[in-house]
Amino acid sequence: MVKAYQVPSDKALVFVYKVTNLPLGDVDRIHVNGKYIADIDDHVFIALLLDPGNYQLTRRSGSLTKYAAEFSFDVRAGEKIFLARDFGTSRIHFFRIEDANQGEVRIAQRRLARFDDRSFASSSSPKAKSASQTVETVRFPTQSINLSYPSRAVRPDDVAVIIGNADYAKKSQDIPNVTPAYADAEAIRAYVTQALGVRAGNVIDLKDATNADMLKLFGSEQDHRGQLFDWVVPGVSRVFIYYAGHGAPAGDDGTAYLVPSDADATRIQLNGYPLSRLYRNLGKLPAKSVTVVLEACFSGSSQGGSVFSKASPIQIKPKAPRVPSNVTLIAAGEPTQLASWEQDASHSLFTKYFLTGMSGEADIKPYGNGDGVVGYDELERYLKRTLTYYARRYYGRDQKAMVVVGQQSP
Repeated sequence: MVKAYQVPSDKALVFVYKVTNLPLGDVDRIHVNGKYIADIDDHVFIALLLDPGNYQLTRRSGSLTKYAAEFSFDVRAGEKIFLARDFGTSRIHFFRIEDANQGEVRIAQRRLARFDDRSFASSSSPKAKSASQTVETVRFPTQSINLSYPSRAVRPDDVAVIIGNADYAKKSQDIPNVTPAYADAEAIRAYVTQALGVRAGNVIDLKDATNADMLKLFGSEQDHRGQLFDWVVPGVSRVFIYYAGHGAPAGDDGTAYLVPSDADATRIQLNGYPLSRLYRNLGKLPAKSVTVVLEACFSGSSQGGSVFSKASPIQIKPKAPRVPSNVTLIAAGEPTQLASWEQDASHSLFTKYFLTGMSGEADIKPYGNGDGVVGYDELERYLKRTLTYYARRYYGRDQKAMVVVGQQSP
């Protein structure tokens, strides 16, 4: 759809991609007017929907080389621009505008890494944002935590899934928004590409995932072979899955569900995605390992309000499904606990301290042994001192992260 996108009369569409032949693992981190957009390698492209104006494009390496590339260009309403990142020597990296016919061929051979429709204009008379756009920026922060991680060689067959469900008001019925979910997802993207070595083209990034999105990605009750199954190299791929959004119990037995962005608060058992199905289908992946990180609670309540705002007030105790033997679960809290946010809603507490812990803080005393590897026991100690402490200090509530290494079904 993006490849055939019709440009609005008041916007410009800019495609950014690589045309280098550098060794596998050279990943470009693309910034527009100083704002990070996404990582690209030889297999993906970025699409930017921009207001007319002047823009500064910057490439910084995410892996092999330290040399940057900068490019200043003007865009006019209604035009398409194809920007190729090329190089002359190992130290000279640059952008160039390609012929439209050649550009169409380039993007036809690549997958979309990110479609970004924010405005970054820096012209002398930039187009003013509407009041609704300003409110949207405040409602859903996107600024990632600024962390650095120990370097990791690129693992070309590993796969990551990142779901950030923030805007429930647009499609759902009576379900509150999850304000920090976009920012949490951005921070996780940096983690998986930098710390885990997942290349940009192997990151499945979903924003406000619907029930149909989840079915396509993870499979159904009848067929576990969704998009994620197709991307896994049997016996080789390590899979990392992150979900930020609502969870809720439903039905007489308290079955736990992930809540899609288009769910109906009164019918979660019909249009939610069961956590038990997620675990079962992940257990059938032929992956080397699967790690699931859940920034969600399943009590039916959230910091933004009750998922059942106009439904029955009866509290249902959520039922936690068994974790398969090939899956490791790291969750924001126990099933009945609330997942807390930072006081300014810039990030969720669990995601923030999970990432700071994995950046190395959980490996130092008094949490770890300083061997350069963050173990699960070290992470649990660190989260107890940070996440659990600040949830109690800020809100007077209990929140204890869960780390569950899969166990065989009886």
